[in-house]
Amino acid sequence: VVPQPVAVPWLTAAPVCVSRCPDDRKCPAGFRCEVNDFGGGVVERVCTPDVAPGAVCPGGFRDFCPPCQVPGRDPLDTTLCLSLDGDGYCACTCASSADCPQGWACHRGLVNTEDPTRPGACVPLAGLRCADQARGGPVQCPGVDCVSVGVAPGDAVCTSVCASDLDCPGAYGCRVSGGQRLCLPP
Repeated sequence: VVPQPVAVPWLTAAPVCVSRCPDDRKCPAGFRCEVNDFGGGVVERVCTPDVAPGAVCPGGFRDFCPPCQVPGRDPLDTTLCLSLDGDGYCACTCASSADCPQGWACHRGLVNTEDPTRPGACVPLAGLRCADQARGGPVQCPGVDCVSVGVAPGDAVCTSVCASDLDCPGAYGCRVSGGQRLCLPP
């Protein structure tokens, strides 16, 4: 079981069942094959979310965030602290997922960045699941959006509003689901 990479109070850790793997090709979209130490001398290669961890910004203040370095731009214009209430997580504004860390999406409409050249906010996405949120429980997705991609509640994945495939990480694509365009695994 592998928890979410971002530890923010309004997000509940979503354990993910993992499978053994010899390499990345045996893992689903949004996952990579990594060596994990399960304690007690048990070390195995398992599929884990393919997403860079985020940083917490206490009290919802971006002052605690590492600055987003964008050539020719003041970091205060491109650094965000995304928070529902209280603590949040650090993010950067973006024009596409290429402006975001590995496995993060460029979420359109999450916040008003007031920047037409970087209208989105980077949110962790790849490999993150939201079974409890899909059943009406607490928010589990850093981008807030959760969608079912199968029949079982465990098939629910964190997603992000998108304009094109360029907003989505890795093998994810921007497809219509429930009347809106969302980053979804294949």
